[in-house]
Amino acid sequence: MGKQLQMAEKMAPTHPHPHGPEGALGNLVIRPFVVMVDKVRDALKG
Repeated sequence: MGKQLQMAEKMAPTHPHPHGPEGALGNLVIRPFVVMVDKVRDALKG
């Protein structure tokens, strides 16, 4: 269970996105791009 939680944390966005999709299909399509942008933003901020 601990490994599953760690994997979920790596795949989750790091910032709130109030205008993001609420449905499962929207999350499956949009989430990878949102996570990538969040990780880059975090890396740039230090």
